[in-house]
Amino acid sequence: MIRRGPLCPRQILGLSLLVAMLVAGCLLARPSFAYAAGAELHPHIPHVVTFKSNGTITQHVTSASTVGAFLAQRGIAVSRYDYVRPAPSVALRDHITITYRMAVPVTFFDGNRTLKLHSTAPNVAAFLHAEHVSLGKFDKVFPSPNTPLVTDARIRVIHIAKWTRRETRPIAARTIRKIVFTLPAGTKKLISSGRPGIRERTMRFTQRDGGDIHAKLVVTRILRTPKPRIVEEGVDEVAAFMDAGHGAVQSTAYVTSRPMHMVATAYTANCTGCSGITALGYHAGHGIVAVDPRVIPLGTRLYIPGYGVAIAGDTGGAIIGNRIDLGFNSLQAAIDFGRRTVTVYRLK
Repeated sequence: MIRRGPLCPRQILGLSLLVAMLVAGCLLARPSFAYAAGAELHPHIPHVVTFKSNGTITQHVTSASTVGAFLAQRGIAVSRYDYVRPAPSVALRDHITITYRMAVPVTFFDGNRTLKLHSTAPNVAAFLHAEHVSLGKFDKVFPSPNTPLVTDARIRVIHIAKWTRRETRPIAARTIRKIVFTLPAGTKKLISSGRPGIRERTMRFTQRDGGDIHAKLVVTRILRTPKPRIVEEGVDEVAAFMDAGHGAVQSTAYVTSRPMHMVATAYTANCTGCSGITALGYHAGHGIVAVDPRVIPLGTRLYIPGYGVAIAGDTGGAIIGNRIDLGFNSLQAAIDFGRRTVTVYRLK
């Protein structure tokens, strides 16, 4: 080992200058620091930031230390409803992407509810998703789901329920009354007890927002045709018909044509110029009427409410068209009847 003696003053000065230069070089090579009271020293290092806001994408070089500070540099005051990712407190780093959407006020009509909300959703569909609104198959949304959300937007959801139901209902069997002149007067004979039919209906029901239910008939079909109840009735006597109403007569099977409205007069067997024997050889009297054969063929069985069962058994020179001459057994009965309009039914 070489032993050296004490340094001379010139050597000491040279070493001091060398140390000073090294220290100065280190200071120049280190980055500058900012100091805040009570905080550690942090370097001001610029960062490249990608900024997404309301559909616009831009890039910035910033010296901000956090996401919140970067937004503040842009003049953005973040409200509690706004969307910011990452959070404002997150420290910046190179090539970080910051997404910001400002919340807009929205009036939301959800069925029977009206809500005042703030939303950062880009469109109506995203708004409904954020509010956990489930749409049914028939629900309607106004405006359409892909409509962008704007300030003071008004969104309406109408909840519509629809369903169908099949139901069966009976078809009442009608009763057919048949007049049988060979049965004793006032007797009845059941020919067929009949059977009710079955009708199937398909109904569609609609309900909006839990309100009233509206029904609509979609289709109907007969599953089983009803069979009528058939009753034979004996009517040998004219009096058996005297109390029958128009409705009862028209509902019976023995009516073979539409009712005829005719002008009726009355005659007796003892009228002037009368022989008492009709064109078909009947004795004139109650139940034998004169008709125009072109309108009602001779021999046709008739029923006239208020008069009874009759046979078209005679003709007359004045009986033309819708005219009928009713036979009576007494002159007083004929006078009492006079001239009036009657309804005439043809019978089988």
